[in-house]
Amino acid sequence: MSGGISAEWVNPFVTATTRTIETMAGMACRRTGLRVERGSPLARDVSGVIGIAGAIDGAVAVSLPWALAVRIVERMLGQAPESDASVRDGIGELVNVIAGHAKGALAGTAYAFQIALPMVIVGAGHAVWSPGASGLSLAVDFEVEGDPFTLQVCIRGG
Repeated sequence: MSGGISAEWVNPFVTATTRTIETMAGMACRRTGLRVERGSPLARDVSGVIGIAGAIDGAVAVSLPWALAVRIVERMLGQAPESDASVRDGIGELVNVIAGHAKGALAGTAYAFQIALPMVIVGAGHAVWSPGASGLSLAVDFEVEGDPFTLQVCIRGG
């Protein structure tokens, strides 16, 4: 695959994000923005990150304010999370399901990929960087119940 951004492989991630939050958390989710970045950090309170490898090679991150992460996980569980660890686990599962749905949508296409195990990064102001100096990052902004979050799809430059 060349190192360009293509709607053919980006749209399944956008659709997966909206549907996953609406289905797993029962919360309305809408896309509010889209931008291409090169080497720009994405800073939030908590990020679920999952590596992807294949025709698309890089990482996917869902980055949220902590309060929104807690609300989403609470809705996913049907009760308040018992601990910060429960919130971290929930955000890891969220990014895993998003990547899994996108993987399924792209299976059998020129953009097929495999996913790694998710990681969760917590800390105010942490940054998630796109891979490699020539990496491209597509940041898709969303809103849930008035709070913003971002899906970042990073690919290695070609």
